Amino acid sequence: MTQPELFTLIIATCGRPERLPRMFACIAENTGVRELICATVIADNAPDRSARQEVAKLSKILPFPVIYLETEPYNKSAALNAAIQAAPTRWLAFTDDDTLPDLAWLSQADQYRRKNTVRVFGGRILPGPIPNGLPPSLRWQEEGDVVPEGGVFVHYAPLSASGILEPEAPAPLGSNVFVHASVFDDIGGYDERLWNICGKAALGVDDGEFGVRLHERAEPVGYCREALVRHPVHTEKTGLWHRMRHVYYYGWRDPIVFFDSARPLVQGHVLKLMFVRLCRAGVLWAKRRPVEAANSLMWSAGALGAFLCRFSAAYRERQAYYKEGS
Repeated sequence: MTQPELFTLIIATCGRPERLPRMFACIAENTGVRELICATVIADNAPDRSARQEVAKLSKILPFPVIYLETEPYNKSAALNAAIQAAPTRWLAFTDDDTLPDLAWLSQADQYRRKNTVRVFGGRILPGPIPNGLPPSLRWQEEGDVVPEGGVFVHYAPLSASGILEPEAPAPLGSNVFVHASVFDDIGGYDERLWNICGKAALGVDDGEFGVRLHERAEPVGYCREALVRHPVHTEKTGLWHRMRHVYYYGWRDPIVFFDSARPLVQGHVLKLMFVRLCRAGVLWAKRRPVEAANSLMWSAGALGAFLCRFSAAYRERQAYYKEGS
């Protein structure tokens, strides 16, 4: 049997060092972790460098070297790019600072990598553990139910089995993706300018914008269903108002991140559909279908954000940036 090529584990963290030990406890228990991980690079983009002490503790007990970087505050794309440059291997495994990787996460990813020729592939993401006492609009089970929207449940399972994604399939999420460094050599790293244009609304779109470029370059993207991570549900994000605000910001940033020069400034049919969805939400609440009702509200909040974004200074800056690059 050939010796597997090692991974560098890449993690960007910002202001939540208390979540790192639990995540690394899962990593340390992974099957064959000593044979699969060369090193971990942790890019701390909190202005107070709050992860420094926790990383120092972890580096003494983890079975692989830990490289700690202090990067530009809040700019996650810059943090990820710095970590990529510091990685000692060409294969990179990305996850978040709060995920709970399955015991076979890395070994399954390694098996997939050796059986396929893709340079990018994502793994399955399921929400959990799910706390008790969630509001009715957040009831959800892994099979058969409507998945509630609003950023509380992180879910990625584009195929029923491992394989190669179709071009129209959603790109892998940054909390469970494996990339060969040659991809970054070819199409560039994560877009650091998004933070300067969007501010906090740019958080979480580093992988989405990168996925757009993968699609534009016709880069084959794989999916390894067996490489599973759980993404915890944080109760502070479960309120309906918090979720609507979250989706509003997602909608606001999308015209900037996924800029389309052919898209008109005002889309009348979207405004009409937004009104219809708001009315539908009331009907669904009356029928005691709270998840679907809340999802209609979420869609309307996102559509409103996308509409208002097109009249912002940030959107005009993105237009200028697009013209420069074209």
